[in-house]
Amino acid sequence: MSKVIRDGVSIDYAVDGDPGDPSVLLLAGLGYGRWMWRWLTAALADEYEVIRPDNRGTGESDVPEGPYTIDELAADAAAVLDDHGVDRVHVCGASMGGMTAQSLALADDRVASLTLLCTSPGGEGAVETPADVREHIFDPPEDADPRERIRYLMEPAVSDGFYGREPELVEEIVSSVIRTSWVAVSPTAATGIRIHTTSTTLNLGVQPRTSGTTGGHRPVNERRTSGFTRSNRPITRTRRWRRPRDYPNLPVM
Repeated sequence: MSKVIRDGVSIDYAVDGDPGDPSVLLLAGLGYGRWMWRWLTAALADEYEVIRPDNRGTGESDVPEGPYTIDELAADAAAVLDDHGVDRVHVCGASMGGMTAQSLALADDRVASLTLLCTSPGGEGAVETPADVREHIFDPPEDADPRERIRYLMEPAVSDGFYGREPELVEEIVSSVIRTSWVAVSPTAATGIRIHTTSTTLNLGVQPRTSGTTGGHRPVNERRTSGFTRSNRPITRTRRWRRPRDYPNLPVM
């Protein structure tokens, strides 16, 4: 494992594959560390040098006081590229990592290509989540046990027939989610998440804050707020997100 210090914050990153192969930078989503890419890394490492940083506030990277901005996360990613001596890189980002990837691509000429997964540029031009998907996510079966609930919530995110083709992988994902899930300290947490709206904007003038923000975004600092009322006041808090190393059975590549 390697690390780079940017503005006093240590950013940890892993590198897999041959350094002579083309470089790929994988940027994780909100609250996820580099471990979320372990399956993709295994598939890519024979042909690419795969670089996976832990976003600040997650995994083995430092957890500084917020707020964090998308631009800061992009600057962290650029610092990783600097530290590893990368001149050209293919960038792939998922969810919030996709926003970070877009910001990095706008600011850094080293980006050769951009692959964006389940993400958005934000703003008025962003495509909203389809109504049927929102309804599915916010209306799981009340009598479902935790594993059934996770399988149900995953359905909109996978292709038709995936559960039948990859039953072992599905169970591994479910187990991983259970091991790293957040625990709400108040019954109102679900309500907070229900009414919470995020209108992240990715442009040069307004950047979404991802930690400790006063706007309607879910922060990722140590005292995570799970939701905001329509008056923008936090209605509940959840326990600190625990790093994957706290779970000995979770593989961290």
